[in-house]
Amino acid sequence: ALAVLAMGALMAITGPLLSAFVPGIAAMSALLVPFQIVAGFGFTYLMYAQLTKMQREHSAGDSSPAMMWAYLGTKTIWVWSFAMMMSLVTGAPWLALSVGALFIGTCWFAGQAALSRLLHAPWAFLPEKKSFLGRTLTKDHMADAIAFAGLSTVILLLAGLGWLAFGAFIGVPAASSSRFLMYLLYTVQSLVACLATMRTLRMRKDLDKK
Repeated sequence: ALAVLAMGALMAITGPLLSAFVPGIAAMSALLVPFQIVAGFGFTYLMYAQLTKMQREHSAGDSSPAMMWAYLGTKTIWVWSFAMMMSLVTGAPWLALSVGALFIGTCWFAGQAALSRLLHAPWAFLPEKKSFLGRTLTKDHMADAIAFAGLSTVILLLAGLGWLAFGAFIGVPAASSSRFLMYLLYTVQSLVACLATMRTLRMRKDLDKK
């Protein structure tokens, strides 16, 4: 609590000074959304990499029960993002809630299916080692990179599906379209990260029993 208060006070003091002496700081507001989206993909990758490490080593590794906070955090973020997204749509409430529930259900099952498929993929087509730009990549590294690309593709496809569904059946005001798309991406990213974190906690529990 003291650290948070100290950081808050420091930012309150230095923020105006930085804005006054460093003109480029003002551009950060326009970059905030791209940074957050990239961070969302990065967190999803970290959770997947943790899962594969535990699976390969049959060990809880460097995971800990404190990851429950990460699970609660991602769950809170996707619920909040979904609520913000729904607040921007037009149309009858019953229709909006129906489409929203169907969309979340689709994301949930598609995310679970993608994670299961990637975690159990044999990756038989990959070589054991590959040299790239002076570095040697192992099969596990290449598999994780391909899986991350696959998860990112699933997230983008689900977000695109949500955009088409809400636009076709409910309607999104043009003035709110950019914000709606932002919250839509947050929702899908956080939901997939939440599923990955939940799997990590379950795997840790199973490994601890063994």
